[in-house]
Amino acid sequence: LAREECGITVGIGESEAGVKKLLQLYNDSELRQRMGSNARRMVEEKYNMAASVKKWKLLLSSSA
Repeated sequence: LAREECGITVGIGESEAGVKKLLQLYNDSELRQRMGSNARRMVEEKYNMAASVKKWKLLLSSSA
């Protein structure tokens, strides 16, 4: 998740680390806002119609 710029990650079995990160988000409204904005921007850039069409065209042309 882009080094936790738009979300949090924890390793398998690291439940204590997950709880700490969730509490950090709960207690830090600026961090929540920043991560939310970053996540929205990433999704809008990565999953827009033009990007999807380009990927499909590439996929279809390589299978021909």
